[in-house]
Amino acid sequence: IEAFTSENTVSNDTNITELQVKLKKLEQLQSQLDEISEEYCEIATSEKLETIQQDIGQINEETEIGLKILLYSLKVNENTDTVLNGNGKAKIRLPEIPLPEFSGKIAEFANFKNQFTNLISNNDQLNDSQKLYYLRASLKGETKLLESSSDNFQSLFKALSDGYENQRQLIDSHVLEIINYDQIHSESAKELRALMDCVNKNIRALKVLKHEQNKLSGVMLINKIILQKIDRESRKQFELSLKTAEIPTFDILMKFLEKRSSLLDSIE
Repeated sequence: IEAFTSENTVSNDTNITELQVKLKKLEQLQSQLDEISEEYCEIATSEKLETIQQDIGQINEETEIGLKILLYSLKVNENTDTVLNGNGKAKIRLPEIPLPEFSGKIAEFANFKNQFTNLISNNDQLNDSQKLYYLRASLKGETKLLESSSDNFQSLFKALSDGYENQRQLIDSHVLEIINYDQIHSESAKELRALMDCVNKNIRALKVLKHEQNKLSGVMLINKIILQKIDRESRKQFELSLKTAEIPTFDILMKFLEKRSSLLDSIE
């Protein structure tokens, strides 16, 4: 046991159970030595015997401390955020990635499909039955009622893609998300930023779908949608910021709303 603890290091082959067994054995040896010491104490002890007893006690104490240090070190190593791979190189133990979920919103399907494909569909360690189980677990709300021609993973995933990868519906969903955004009734930096986030997010998505703005769509977006969503005072300040005959662009409006929200932040 003393030799085992002399290096005071934990190797890959060391485990908690082994250390606990050795610590238990050491405690038993200490108990036996105590009994032997009591028997020897009944005999007239010599100075040499006292020295031996002191040496044994010191060895026991140092060995016990060494074992407990090793045990503590091993527990820390098992709970650490890094582990060693087969090449002996440090590898980060990342947090468990949650299963992506899809509730039926068309605008969210592309992101869901990309995540699910990378995590589950392309995972060679999973068979079709396991992939089907994970796919069904990912579906929420109305999508749980989705049926396919046959009860297997490929069939259900295809039915899901066919139903929610309709480009026309996808474009409509991005446009409607802007049109149906709630009107802002009071001056609020938080609400102005939320509106800008909604508009910018859906404009970017439409751009990816090859539907970019032009001058006409920009004017309609500004005058008939965004300006009708912001509060009265912000709309008034925007009009005052323009030159008399200036036709505002989408970028001009977005820059104004950013400045306006920063101003409201400073006075709220």
